[in-house]
Amino acid sequence: LPDQEQVEDHSGPAEVVAHAVHHLIQCAPPGQKALWVGDRVETDILGAAQLGIRSALVRTGEFNESDLDGEIRPDFVFDSVQELLSLF
Repeated sequence: LPDQEQVEDHSGPAEVVAHAVHHLIQCAPPGQKALWVGDRVETDILGAAQLGIRSALVRTGEFNESDLDGEIRPDFVFDSVQELLSLF
């Protein structure tokens, strides 16, 4: 996980979380998969894409239907978090 110096180098909490997740994924056993779940295309889904992680957009909270019109595309789109269970 990031140490204090690495945390201070980032501009916001989302970058700290992304850095920590990236570190954890690199340490995961082979074959283990990750899915980044969020309701914001410009932050959650973009961040997942930048880290090479598959993403699921949930149509709740900050989601706006026009978010799906841009170039940033999630791997999955769900109406609720409950629907994520269909992946397992």
